[in-house]
Amino acid sequence: NEYKLGNRIALKVLPHTTKPVRGLSPTLQYISPSNIFAARGKTVEIFCVYEGNPQPRIAWSREGNLVEFNERVFLENYGKTLKIKRVDVDDAGNYSCAFSTESGEEFSTEFELSVEYSPRFTVEPESMNATVGSRVELRCEAKGIPEPVVQWFFNGKAAEDVESSTEINKKTIILPFVEANHKGNYACYASGHGFISKDIYIN
Repeated sequence: NEYKLGNRIALKVLPHTTKPVRGLSPTLQYISPSNIFAARGKTVEIFCVYEGNPQPRIAWSREGNLVEFNERVFLENYGKTLKIKRVDVDDAGNYSCAFSTESGEEFSTEFELSVEYSPRFTVEPESMNATVGSRVELRCEAKGIPEPVVQWFFNGKAAEDVESSTEINKKTIILPFVEANHKGNYACYASGHGFISKDIYIN
């Protein structure tokens, strides 16, 4: 026995004489700013969201070469989002998303990714005992992106405003002839994407 439920439907097949449905030109929905700043070690996303019919297939490039994807660098949102985990200095550069339509139109958007990281000392000053009349040189160097600005302080005040008998530049303080009033606390501050400091004492 055969039991049938539901409505009867008639299907009629016609010759393929109608014109295909016309596609929709790609339209921009959202893109990231042209200049992107990211902190080292964080996650960054670059958006290139276009819609159309057929759906645009986006190709991502860095410095003119196709992006190589891995577990850290990959696509999301059907290829419209480039995601980079644990971003590092080597990831910085010029990125682009590009695609072409069936009619031959080409679309391309450029992005510049800058990776910043907090300053760190490469050369630090050290506390010391100095003899009156001797020459003392204090060095302080820091590295970071953007380039850190180094400042010196003496007993809580800007060194250049206090010590006229010293030679001060971005990296060093030179006491060509140590005097008793040079005794005290010296501090090196490096500021950029954040700041660090090192305090020493000259006796």
